[in-house]
Parts: sequence; C-alpha cells; structure tokens
Amino acid sequence: MITRHGTTTLFAALNVLGGTVIGECKARHRHQEFLQFLRRLDREFPLPLDLHLIVDNYGTHKHSKVKNWQARHRRFHLHFIPTSSSWLNLVERWFGKLTQQRIRRGSFFSVKELVHAITEYLENNNRQPKPFIWTASVEKILEKVNRCKAILETVHYFRMRKTSRRSMLCHASSVHLWSTTTSNSSLSGRFLKTDGRVVDQWSCPETNAEHKSKRDIEKCHATA
Repeated sequence: MITRHGTTTLFAALNVLGGTVIGECKARHRHQEFLQFLRRLDREFPLPLDLHLIVDNYGTHKHSKVKNWQARHRRFHLHFIPTSSSWLNLVERWFGKLTQQRIRRGSFFSVKELVHAITEYLENNNRQPKPFIWTASVEKILEKVNRCKAILETVHYFRMRKTSRRSMLCHASSVHLWSTTTSNSSLSGRFLKTDGRVVDQWSCPETNAEHKSKRDIEKCHATA
C-alpha cells in the first residue's frame, strides 16, 4: 500500500471457509517479515490443524530460510499459483475490496494513518466476515488457466527482434510460430495450431518495400 508519504506492506491470510482475515502491516517485504507472519499463524491456529497457504511466486516465499522453517513445521503446506494468475488466489480479491472500499477513497498524510485505516478495515471485516464464493465452475476456471498458460509460454519463448534476413521457427507447447524478417526490419508471422489452423497473425510495417521477402507456409507439423 502506497501514499505519497511512504509505503507499507500488508501480510494477510484469508480463511476461505469463514471469510476472516489475519493481517499485519510491515515496513518491508522480505523473508524476515514473512517468517514473522508465519510464526503468528503458527500461534493463531491449534497444533493438530494442517495449514495450506496459497501464495504467489514472489522470491520472499521461496527463500532458503523459509524452506528450512517449513521443514521444521510440517503442518505448513505452501501452494504456489502459476505466474500471472493472482486472480486464482482469493486473498487478492480481498485486497481489491480493501483498496476499493477504504484505501482509494481515503486521504492519508502519513504511513501511520494508512496502517490505522487498514487495521480498522481488518477489524470491521472480522466482525461480520463473509466468505467469497466462486461462481465459475471448475472446468471454466481450468480452461482459462490453461489458455493463459499457453499464451504466456509462447510470449516468454519468443521475443520479436529486428534482425537482418533471418527466419525463425519457435515452438511452445502445442503452438507453432513461424516468422520472417527482412533486412529493413519488416516482420510478419502467424500463430498456428499443430493441425495447421491459423489462430492469430501479427505484422510490423515495412520501411522499404524493395527489400521485402516472404515465405509461404505450406504445412506445420507437430514435434514430439
């Protein structure tokens, strides 16, 4: 959370069944602060209960000291959501609610005021907690996850570069990308499924039509 006078980091754990939130603000977001928050959770919940924490891929959550602490506290299970899919984590929805209902509408002249507003919102939330309920089916959610994952893998695998007289064939999962470039940085290409069906196209303006070169795509085969 940010004000023009400084920042604060909110560590929060949402009980998905009851809607209550355990949270506290820290000055920084390092593995030290994350370990402090884990120790608080360890105190808040009775020992026979296993705790499954859904977290993102932030480096703090994967620090070696965090892993060593988790190894000594077997009831803690960390589940990492896929990259760029924070919407899967319900606590992110709660963060959005906090931002919309309290932070965005507020005016804070110090970090202390900001922390007080967050703490007050936490307390009010826990007086009358309301759990979030998924309205999408499991099949719809997994379909969207797989679609986003395929796009991300393609984007990470291929980065368009202005190169001279170079043809590239990039493969990511079941999607093939064929592109051609010219000496004057003219690019064109098509995303193809393994059956040869075009699913997307891209192109960049040419700087000199005389140096334009194209290559037809006759067939696209899947690689094992």
